[in-house]
Amino acid sequence: GNSISSVALAAAAADGGGGKRIMASGDWDGGLAIWNVPGDSSSSADDDATVVGSIASKKRKDNNSNSTSSNGDGGAAIQEVQPIQSVRAHSSNISGLAWGYNNSSSSTSLPTTLLTGSWDHGLKVYDVSRMDCILALNGSRVVTSLSRCSNSDVVATGSPDCTVRLWDMRTNGEGSSGSQIADKTLRQSH
Repeated sequence: GNSISSVALAAAAADGGGGKRIMASGDWDGGLAIWNVPGDSSSSADDDATVVGSIASKKRKDNNSNSTSSNGDGGAAIQEVQPIQSVRAHSSNISGLAWGYNNSSSSTSLPTTLLTGSWDHGLKVYDVSRMDCILALNGSRVVTSLSRCSNSDVVATGSPDCTVRLWDMRTNGEGSSGSQIADKTLRQSH
């Protein structure tokens, strides 16, 4: 596989969201993957049932025998987790990921959108359930970092030329029709 260049984690609250956790990863070739994060060993069998399809238990072979063992530190067996979804999102390194603002009536659910920034100058928004790009913006500079405001879809991207660009990703109505994307560029004073 390709080297991972960025990750973002999200968790649903245990009350109402079941405590489910997911992770997004971006790689150097523009690949984007969504992963279920396995629960800890204290979780119930029902909690782990949601990730059984994407986890294969893997134990190291003991060098002195043909038996399998734990990971050597007295802990649980190593689990290899496969992505539940993947797509080529950009033509170059995905340098930043952030989960979209969850403005649903239930604050305990997982986010439904994922924002990606790349060295290909792109900022994209993906619908996680369909893995479809629902908004693509192209800037004039490489995106080296990305962050989202915790209570809205205002996004900040950084570039190697010491600029921070603020994007207001809020839309009025359904989808991107009627979107009002605002872009403000801030430069570091020297």
